[in-house]
Parts: sequence; structure tokens; C-alpha cells
Amino acid sequence: SPPTDHKNHTAWWARYQPVTLKLHSRSGDEAAFADMVRRCAKAGVGIYVDAVINHAAAGAGISIAGSKFGHRSTPQWGLTDFHHKPRDLHSNCHINNYNDRLNVQRCDLLGLPDLCSGCVNVRKHQADFMTHLAELGVSGFRIDAAKHIDVRELGALLRSAAPGHSIFWYQEVYAPSHGEAVTSTMYEGTGALEYFDYAHNLAKNFIVEGKLKYLHNFGEAWGMLPTDKMVVFLDNHDTQRGDALLSYKGSRLYELASIFMLAHPYGYPKIMSSFYFSHFDQGPPHTPVHGASGRIACGGGSDHVKAPNGRPWVCEHRWTSLANMVGWRRSAGTSGVGHFWAPNGNRMFMCRGKAACIAFNRDGRKWWKHRMRLSMPPGSYCDIIKSDNASSCPAITIDGHGFAAVEVPPLSAVALHIGVRVVEHQSSMSSSGDGGSGSGTLPKTSTTIAPSKSATSSSTPSPAPSTALARAPRLRGTPRHWIGVVEATAELPPAAATRIRACVARASMLGGACHRDIIGSSQLCYIRSTIECCQAAGLGVTACCDMAKASIVPYEYRKQAGVERCFTAAAGAKKCASRAENCASAGCCEEAGHTCFEKDRWWSGCLSKCTPGMEDPFGKPGRWSCRTSDLSASKQAVPLHQ
Repeated sequence: SPPTDHKNHTAWWARYQPVTLKLHSRSGDEAAFADMVRRCAKAGVGIYVDAVINHAAAGAGISIAGSKFGHRSTPQWGLTDFHHKPRDLHSNCHINNYNDRLNVQRCDLLGLPDLCSGCVNVRKHQADFMTHLAELGVSGFRIDAAKHIDVRELGALLRSAAPGHSIFWYQEVYAPSHGEAVTSTMYEGTGALEYFDYAHNLAKNFIVEGKLKYLHNFGEAWGMLPTDKMVVFLDNHDTQRGDALLSYKGSRLYELASIFMLAHPYGYPKIMSSFYFSHFDQGPPHTPVHGASGRIACGGGSDHVKAPNGRPWVCEHRWTSLANMVGWRRSAGTSGVGHFWAPNGNRMFMCRGKAACIAFNRDGRKWWKHRMRLSMPPGSYCDIIKSDNASSCPAITIDGHGFAAVEVPPLSAVALHIGVRVVEHQSSMSSSGDGGSGSGTLPKTSTTIAPSKSATSSSTPSPAPSTALARAPRLRGTPRHWIGVVEATAELPPAAATRIRACVARASMLGGACHRDIIGSSQLCYIRSTIECCQAAGLGVTACCDMAKASIVPYEYRKQAGVERCFTAAAGAKKCASRAENCASAGCCEEAGHTCFEKDRWWSGCLSKCTPGMEDPFGKPGRWSCRTSDLSASKQAVPLHQ
């Protein structure tokens, strides 16, 4: 919030009605502010000041610091420091025409006296104010209501402010990129921009089910502004009370979309930190965030949309998932999105370079359990969505071939990066390797990701794995596929379950068929062996195919994996894709008269006709190449062979 002297009112917006530039607000005085800056700097945290320099407080009264104001005059500003009507210093026009630049930038916004940004006295005081803050150690400034300040006058102010200091400037320009007298692109030369369109573009693809698959080229390809100029967010202090599609009140969807924002390379992300509120004007709680004996009055996580007793602050920045994604983003660095795969609209995963990977599950009911090929080095990594405590976090292990068994809870994500590797503990069971050598050995840490409530600490230990998995026998040399077999056989008669487990174990042990890669891909071999072992135990084809998760095998590898029977066993079994599905793997369409046409390397769809270069018929960004789907090309979109 702005740190300057402001109107004395309980509403949140009172902070945005400054009276003077004195560092004295309801948060504290200059000494308290300077102390905060110093303490944060020691912790590696920069302070960015919300600078309200377009206007002064409306009405009349006594400010929070005891300053008398009113009638377009304050102890800081005189009548001539404000824009005004010709020959009338005591009044001004009101903004009512966004097609008139002078009306937008010279008239009063919502009755707030509009400062004369081009006037020498105003510019000098504002530049001195910013220079003083830079000397106190702040890292940057957000320019509130920048749209209502002439861009040339704003540029002159910023050039004269804080000389000799490295400052990050970003501007609130709540305007379209074209179509009005004042546009956002006018301000690209004076600093970064808060990008309001970003929030709408991203949020609507999480609110509506089935949209994650369209995020493969999210960013400039959607017609969005250049990434290096944008500060992106889902909500801020204004929009969460107005037109934000998602805020903390959106619970898990807001958290999931925020995770994506931190994972995706577009723009410079900003996380809102709120207090719980029930009406528009509601001001901040009287309870401080940091209480006695280190008690923190934060609500706890995205499961809470109303304030828990005695904890009135939301503190989104302290949610385990969001706090830990900052480290994930650092590990990803400047790498773009490389691996991207979306088997359907509610599930997708992506990697950035060889340092960070993440999987999303938008489904509100079902887990996503899948064996994926990731771009990171072999080893065991923390699922930092749950915890970054390397000695107790849920672990994801990438084997020597680059594969990992990943289990994503409903409306959640699983994220790993090279910055947080699991600290291996001595296992009480025999093991011939570390799980990452490609020898087919088990890791010493469970890879099951159990659902849990969000925590307020990024180092909160994860819940223990389920009892069934904890008791499951783990034979020497058994690969990750074993856990899925144990789960699938848990409800079978003991004799059948034991027979299937032993059979699969023999195939995957050192020297076994799958360890020797007789079939080619070890994952295909595990699937094929599971089906054969299951049928040998007397179970039907359909049950065995379900146990082996044969449905994940793309069309062109079904014969190699021996799972063709799985797609013909049931009468009318679906082999081709529907109009709503990506048909790249199937290579055909179930609806008569439709052909599988390629849009781009990530998506192919079933259409009755396709003209190269045509707009997307479903209203999505991007044009269609209209090449007929080539099954051999779909390897890029399948995690088995990425």
C-alpha cells in the first residue's frame, strides 16, 4: 500500500487518497518504513513503493498524519499545483470521455483533484520524494493511475527521480492497447506495464473445464504484448473487488492458475497478498499479521475463502505452493516452455529447459496418475507444491531413462526442480541402486503424492503415504511400475494378487525382459507384461488392460506393446477421436465425414474441412496448418517418447 500521508478513513481505498508526500500512513511512520526496508533487504526481499502521484485526496478533513486539507489545497500542494478550469482555480472538469486524451489526463478522476504533472513545483517535489525513498533502499515504484498522467510528463519525472539508483518502474495503465485516446502501448517507453488483459486471458482458461490444452503457446502468440514489458497478475487491490475473474475467493482454481502464472515464462509475475473481506469498502483488520510470540494471523491456504477465527489475513504469498514456486521459477531461469503435453483439456504438463517440470490437473474429482518422460536429470526431487523440506517432502523420482511416475491430485499440481532434491535416507529394505541409474531399482523414498490441506509454511512435511502402499512388498530391482500394480491388485483375492505381482516382478527384475529392454521402451514392456501376467492369473482382457493402464499407449505403439486387444475387446470400443479431443495420436475421427487435421505441433482436431491458414473454428488463438495428421509425427506429443 502507498506509504504516504492519506485521508483518515477506514476503507481500503483511503490509502490511495494522499494528502502530502510525508511518509506517515496507518501502517506507521518514516522510521518504521525505513526499518522495514532494511530488514527486508537483509532477507533478500525488495520493497516496491506504490506511488500515488496523479491526484490528491477528495473532500476535506484532517489526514492520518494530522494535515488539514480541502478545497483543492493541502500543506503539500497549492491551488496552482492542480489542473483547473480556465480562470477558476477552485474547480476542474471531470473525466467523462475516454476518446479525448486531454479529458482523461487533465480532468479529475472520480472527484480527486488532478495534479499538474507538467508543473515545475509538482515535478520537483515528486522527484525529491522518489529520490528519498531510493536512498532509504527501495527497489522500485508502481506508478498508480499512470494512464491519467501525460506520458511525456511522466517520462520527464522518472528521468529526474532517483539519480544514481537502479530502480524498477512499472505503471498502472488500465487501458486497451488500441481503440481509445490513451492506450497501454503509449507507456512502453517509460517502464514496465501492469497487464490487465493477462488476468482475463489466463483465468478464463482455468475457470472453464477442458481449456488447459490451449495454453501451449500462451503469451505473445495470443496477441498479447511483448513479455519483457509486462508485470502480470490474476488480481490486485482494485480488481479483486471488481472485475477479476479469479481471486482468493475462487479457492483452488485461483491457486492453480497462480501456480501456472509462476511456472510460465511470460511476463514478471505479481502475487496478491490480501485480507478477508465481505464488502467493497471494508478496510484492513485491526489484528496485525505478525503477533506476539511469532504468531502469524494468516488464514492458512486456498481451502479458506472466509477468515478462520483470529486469522483475518489471507497471505496468499505464504501459501506453500506459491511460495515454493518462486524457487521453481528461479531454477527455470530464462528457458522457455520445451516439453508440453496435454492428453486432454483438464491435464497437462510442461518443462522449462532441463531444470524444472510441472504437471497440472484441472479435474475436480479424479487424480491424474501417469508415467511421464521429463527433461530433468535422473534423481529424486521434492514435489514443492506440497513441501520443499528435502528430508520429508513427497518425492518424485526420475529414472535413468528420464521417466517418472507422477500422481496429481484433483485441482492441484505437482512441481519439481533441480533446486530441491530429496535427501535420501537409509532404507530398511534391500536395494541394489539409487533409483536413478536406470537399473530398475526402487528409490528409497515413496513417490506417492497424497492430498493434503494447504499449509502456511513452505517447509510443512507432507502427509504419510496410504497404509496400503506403505505395507506393499517391494522386491529387489522392481521399477516404479510396481506401485501401480500393487494398487490395482489390492482388491483381488490374495492368491491372484500374489501371482500377478510375482509375475510382473520377474519381468522387471535385473536380467528380466523389461530390464533388458527386449521390447524397446521399458514402459511399454511393463504394460505388456502386466497384461500377460494378469491374464495368466485368470482375469479377463478388459480388467487386465485397465490394470496395466493400456489406454495411455498412443496408436502407433499399440502393436509393439501388445495392447491392440485392449482397444477391440469391448464391443464398440472407441479407437478414433471425438470432435472435442486431440486426434494426433489416434489419427482418425469417430464422426463420419470428419478428418484429423493438424493445427500446429501440439494440437490436431477433427473437422469436416480445413483451409490452410484459416482462423480457429472454435475461437481459439492461432491458425491451422491443415496438414492431414501423420501418426509418426505424434511422437512429439506423447510422454513416452518426448
